Amino acid sequence: MVERGQGSRRVREAAGSEELITGSQIRAARELLGWPRGWVAVRARGVTINTIGKSEGDYLGEPPTSKQLAEIRAVLEAAGVVFTNGAEPGVKLKATKARKAKVNG
Repeated sequence: MVERGQGSRRVREAAGSEELITGSQIRAARELLGWPRGWVAVRARGVTINTIGKSEGDYLGEPPTSKQLAEIRAVLEAAGVVFTNGAEPGVKLKATKARKAKVNG
């Protein structure tokens, strides 16, 4: 049985380490980028808008596979999102030269 709002799964990295990615992190990453679910879905292989909604805990049904979650994560990281874990999992945007110049400018 899948509970609504569950939204967190373990994603096994290629290096063999395990990192937790939560639905809240996925939603927050999309919000930082200003991306709707569809933009993530078209960039991620084997992922639909419904898959994104299920990973965020908004849709009922079969939970996303670890492969789908890894694909979602890869797309968001390629766009500049950094997933943070630990006591308070979250997301932030990777610092870029343009962003640094704007802040220091």
